[in-house]
Amino acid sequence: MSRAPRTDWWFGVALAAAALLRLAGLQWGLPALFNADEPHVVNLAVSFGGGSLRPYAFKYPTLWPYLLAACFGVYFLVWSVLGLRRSVADFVGLYAWHPEGFYLMGRILSAGLSLAALYWLWRCEEEEPMGVAPWAALLLAFAPVVNEAAHSCKPDMLMFFFACAAWRFALRLFAEGSRRDCWLCGAALGLAASSQFTALPAIILLPLAWGARQRRPPWRWLGEGFLCAAAAFLAASPFVL
Repeated sequence: MSRAPRTDWWFGVALAAAALLRLAGLQWGLPALFNADEPHVVNLAVSFGGGSLRPYAFKYPTLWPYLLAACFGVYFLVWSVLGLRRSVADFVGLYAWHPEGFYLMGRILSAGLSLAALYWLWRCEEEEPMGVAPWAALLLAFAPVVNEAAHSCKPDMLMFFFACAAWRFALRLFAEGSRRDCWLCGAALGLAASSQFTALPAIILLPLAWGARQRRPPWRWLGEGFLCAAAAFLAASPFVL
Protein backbone atom coordinates (compact mmCIF):
# COMPACT_ATOMS: atom_id res chain seq x y z
CA MET A 1 0.00 0.00 0.00
CA SER A 2 1.46 3.34 -1.06
CA ARG A 3 1.84 6.09 1.49
CA ALA A 4 1.27 9.76 0.93
CA PRO A 5 4.47 11.56 -0.13
CA ARG A 6 6.14 13.76 2.46
CA THR A 7 5.97 17.47 2.07
CA ASP A 8 8.63 18.54 4.58
CA TRP A 9 9.46 22.19 4.08
CA TRP A 10 13.13 21.52 4.64
CA PHE A 11 13.32 19.45 1.48
CA GLY A 12 12.07 22.45 -0.47
CA VAL A 13 14.76 24.60 1.12
CA ALA A 14 17.41 21.99 0.31
CA LEU A 15 16.17 21.82 -3.28
CA ALA A 16 16.43 25.60 -3.60
CA ALA A 17 19.98 25.46 -2.23
CA ALA A 18 20.84 22.71 -4.70
CA ALA A 19 19.46 24.85 -7.52
CA LEU A 20 21.69 27.74 -6.47
CA LEU A 21 24.72 25.42 -6.52
CA ARG A 22 23.88 24.35 -10.04
CA LEU A 23 23.25 27.85 -11.33
CA ALA A 24 26.43 29.25 -9.80
CA GLY A 25 29.19 29.26 -12.38
CA LEU A 26 26.94 27.95 -15.14
CA GLN A 27 28.58 30.34 -17.61
CA TRP A 28 32.09 29.20 -16.71
CA GLY A 29 34.44 29.24 -19.69
CA LEU A 30 31.98 30.80 -22.12
CA PRO A 31 32.47 31.81 -24.83
CA ALA A 32 36.04 30.51 -25.08
CA LEU A 33 36.28 27.28 -23.08
CA PHE A 34 33.96 24.30 -23.06
CA ASN A 35 33.80 20.92 -21.45
CA ALA A 36 35.66 18.48 -23.72
CA ASP A 37 32.50 16.71 -24.96
CA GLU A 38 30.20 19.73 -25.16
CA PRO A 39 31.18 20.78 -28.71
CA HIS A 40 30.44 17.26 -29.98
CA VAL A 41 26.86 17.14 -28.72
CA VAL A 42 26.09 20.78 -29.57
CA ASN A 43 27.49 20.43 -33.10
CA LEU A 44 25.49 17.24 -33.54
CA ALA A 45 22.29 18.93 -32.36
CA VAL A 46 22.86 21.89 -34.68
CA SER A 47 23.50 19.52 -37.61
CA PHE A 48 19.94 18.21 -37.31
CA GLY A 49 18.78 21.63 -38.43
CA GLY A 50 20.05 20.72 -41.90
CA GLY A 51 17.01 18.51 -42.44
CA SER A 52 18.24 15.04 -41.44
CA LEU A 53 18.00 13.40 -38.02
CA ARG A 54 20.72 10.90 -38.91
CA PRO A 55 23.76 11.53 -36.67
CA TYR A 56 27.24 11.70 -38.15
CA ALA A 57 28.75 9.92 -35.12
CA PHE A 58 27.59 7.57 -32.37
CA LYS A 59 29.78 8.58 -29.47
CA TYR A 60 26.48 9.14 -27.64
CA PRO A 61 22.96 7.91 -28.41
CA THR A 62 20.73 10.53 -29.99
CA LEU A 63 18.10 11.35 -27.35
CA TRP A 64 20.11 14.20 -25.83
CA PRO A 65 21.10 15.80 -29.17
CA TYR A 66 17.47 15.52 -30.33
CA LEU A 67 16.32 17.28 -27.17
CA LEU A 68 18.94 19.98 -27.67
CA ALA A 69 17.90 20.39 -31.30
CA ALA A 70 14.30 20.95 -30.20
CA CYS A 71 15.47 23.59 -27.69
CA PHE A 72 17.54 25.29 -30.38
CA GLY A 73 14.45 25.38 -32.57
CA VAL A 74 12.58 27.23 -29.84
CA TYR A 75 15.62 29.48 -29.41
CA PHE A 76 15.45 30.39 -33.11
CA LEU A 77 11.72 31.14 -32.98
CA VAL A 78 12.13 33.45 -30.00
CA TRP A 79 15.38 35.06 -31.21
CA SER A 80 14.06 35.68 -34.72
CA VAL A 81 10.50 36.59 -33.63
CA LEU A 82 9.06 33.55 -35.43
CA GLY A 83 11.41 34.12 -38.37
CA LEU A 84 10.02 37.56 -39.13
CA ARG A 85 13.01 39.65 -38.10
CA ARG A 86 15.91 37.28 -38.79
CA SER A 87 16.54 34.37 -41.14
CA VAL A 88 17.93 30.89 -40.69
CA ALA A 89 21.17 32.13 -42.24
CA ASP A 90 21.40 34.75 -39.50
CA PHE A 91 20.89 32.00 -36.91
CA VAL A 92 23.73 30.00 -38.46
CA GLY A 93 25.91 33.10 -38.20
CA LEU A 94 24.94 33.49 -34.56
CA TYR A 95 26.11 29.95 -33.86
CA ALA A 96 29.35 30.51 -35.78
CA TRP A 97 30.30 33.76 -34.06
CA HIS A 98 28.45 33.75 -30.74
CA PRO A 99 27.76 30.11 -29.76
CA GLU A 100 27.67 30.72 -26.02
CA GLY A 101 23.86 30.93 -25.96
CA PHE A 102 23.60 27.41 -27.38
CA TYR A 103 25.93 25.99 -24.76
CA LEU A 104 24.28 27.90 -21.94
CA MET A 105 20.86 26.60 -22.97
CA GLY A 106 22.15 23.03 -22.80
CA ARG A 107 23.73 23.63 -19.41
CA ILE A 108 20.50 25.09 -18.03
CA LEU A 109 18.61 22.06 -19.30
CA SER A 110 21.16 19.74 -17.71
CA ALA A 111 20.90 21.54 -14.36
CA GLY A 112 17.10 21.39 -14.48
CA LEU A 113 17.10 17.66 -15.21
CA SER A 114 19.44 17.02 -12.29
CA LEU A 115 16.91 18.69 -9.97
CA ALA A 116 13.90 17.03 -11.57
CA ALA A 117 15.53 13.62 -11.02
CA LEU A 118 15.40 14.21 -7.27
CA TYR A 119 11.61 14.25 -7.49
CA TRP A 120 11.59 10.56 -8.41
CA LEU A 121 13.81 9.69 -5.44
CA TRP A 122 11.67 11.75 -3.08
CA ARG A 123 8.55 9.93 -4.30
CA CYS A 124 10.24 6.59 -3.59
CA GLU A 125 9.29 7.09 0.05
CA GLU A 126 5.78 5.98 -0.87
CA GLU A 127 7.09 2.45 -1.52
CA GLU A 128 10.16 1.93 0.66
CA PRO A 129 9.42 1.56 4.39
CA MET A 130 12.87 2.39 5.79
CA GLY A 131 12.65 6.16 5.38
CA VAL A 132 15.92 6.44 3.45
CA ALA A 133 14.48 7.90 0.21
CA PRO A 134 14.57 11.54 1.41
CA TRP A 135 18.16 11.14 2.53
CA ALA A 136 19.16 9.62 -0.81
CA ALA A 137 17.58 12.59 -2.58
CA LEU A 138 19.36 15.04 -0.30
CA LEU A 139 22.75 13.37 -0.71
CA LEU A 140 22.45 13.43 -4.48
CA ALA A 141 21.23 17.03 -4.38
CA PHE A 142 24.61 18.08 -2.98
CA ALA A 143 26.90 15.34 -4.31
CA PRO A 144 29.92 17.04 -5.96
CA VAL A 145 29.98 14.64 -8.93
CA VAL A 146 26.30 15.32 -9.70
CA ASN A 147 26.72 19.05 -9.27
CA GLU A 148 29.72 19.06 -11.59
CA ALA A 149 27.90 17.07 -14.28
CA ALA A 150 24.90 19.39 -14.01
CA HIS A 151 27.16 22.27 -15.11
CA SER A 152 27.90 20.74 -18.51
CA CYS A 153 25.92 20.40 -21.71
CA LYS A 154 26.27 16.61 -21.73
CA PRO A 155 23.72 13.77 -21.51
CA ASP A 156 24.71 12.68 -17.99
CA MET A 157 21.81 14.37 -16.23
CA LEU A 158 19.27 13.15 -18.77
CA MET A 159 20.45 9.62 -18.03
CA PHE A 160 20.32 10.39 -14.30
CA PHE A 161 16.73 11.60 -14.62
CA PHE A 162 15.51 8.43 -16.35
CA ALA A 163 17.58 6.17 -14.09
CA CYS A 164 15.91 7.71 -11.02
CA ALA A 165 12.51 7.28 -12.68
CA ALA A 166 13.30 3.61 -13.37
CA TRP A 167 14.31 3.13 -9.73
CA ARG A 168 11.01 4.60 -8.54
CA PHE A 169 8.95 2.37 -10.87
CA ALA A 170 11.04 -0.68 -9.89
CA LEU A 171 10.22 -0.04 -6.22
CA ARG A 172 6.54 0.28 -7.10
CA LEU A 173 6.74 -3.01 -9.03
CA PHE A 174 8.31 -4.66 -5.99
CA ALA A 175 5.80 -3.14 -3.55
CA GLU A 176 2.58 -3.49 -5.55
CA GLY A 177 3.30 -5.92 -8.38
CA SER A 178 1.74 -3.67 -11.00
CA ARG A 179 1.97 -4.61 -14.67
CA ARG A 180 1.95 -0.92 -15.58
CA ASP A 181 5.00 -0.28 -13.38
CA CYS A 182 6.80 -3.11 -15.13
CA TRP A 183 6.21 -1.33 -18.44
CA LEU A 184 7.19 2.08 -17.05
CA CYS A 185 10.36 0.74 -15.45
CA GLY A 186 11.39 -0.86 -18.74
CA ALA A 187 10.61 2.29 -20.73
CA ALA A 188 12.57 4.49 -18.31
CA LEU A 189 15.57 2.15 -18.51
CA GLY A 190 15.39 2.23 -22.31
CA LEU A 191 15.35 6.03 -22.33
CA ALA A 192 18.27 6.11 -19.88
CA ALA A 193 20.26 3.90 -22.26
CA SER A 194 19.25 6.16 -25.14
CA SER A 195 20.80 9.03 -23.20
CA GLN A 196 24.07 7.24 -22.43
CA PHE A 197 25.16 3.81 -23.65
CA THR A 198 26.71 3.25 -20.22
CA ALA A 199 23.20 2.91 -18.74
CA LEU A 200 22.60 -0.38 -20.58
CA PRO A 201 23.72 -2.62 -17.64
CA ALA A 202 21.02 -1.00 -15.48
CA ILE A 203 18.46 -3.17 -17.30
CA ILE A 204 19.14 -5.76 -14.58
CA LEU A 205 16.99 -3.61 -12.29
CA LEU A 206 13.84 -4.80 -14.05
CA PRO A 207 14.25 -8.57 -13.46
CA LEU A 208 15.50 -7.93 -9.91
CA ALA A 209 12.37 -5.96 -9.00
CA TRP A 210 10.16 -8.50 -10.78
CA GLY A 211 11.77 -11.53 -9.12
CA ALA A 212 12.12 -10.09 -5.61
CA ARG A 213 8.39 -10.12 -4.92
CA GLN A 214 7.12 -12.89 -2.67
CA ARG A 215 4.35 -13.52 -5.17
CA ARG A 216 6.21 -13.30 -8.45
CA PRO A 217 4.24 -11.67 -11.30
CA PRO A 218 3.67 -13.60 -14.55
CA TRP A 219 6.66 -14.20 -16.79
CA ARG A 220 4.99 -12.35 -19.64
CA TRP A 221 5.14 -9.13 -17.61
CA LEU A 222 8.93 -9.35 -17.55
CA GLY A 223 9.01 -9.93 -21.29
CA GLU A 224 6.73 -6.95 -21.83
CA GLY A 225 9.02 -4.81 -19.66
CA PHE A 226 12.02 -5.76 -21.79
CA LEU A 227 10.04 -4.98 -24.94
CA CYS A 228 9.17 -1.56 -23.53
CA ALA A 229 12.87 -0.96 -22.81
CA ALA A 230 13.87 -1.91 -26.36
CA ALA A 231 11.06 0.14 -27.90
CA ALA A 232 11.95 3.25 -25.87
CA PHE A 233 15.64 2.90 -26.71
CA LEU A 234 15.06 2.50 -30.44
CA ALA A 235 12.42 5.22 -30.58
CA ALA A 236 14.89 7.73 -29.17
CA SER A 237 17.97 6.39 -31.03
CA PRO A 238 16.53 4.81 -34.19
CA PHE A 239 19.71 5.11 -36.27
CA VAL A 240 21.57 2.79 -33.90
CA LEU A 241 20.09 0.02 -36.06
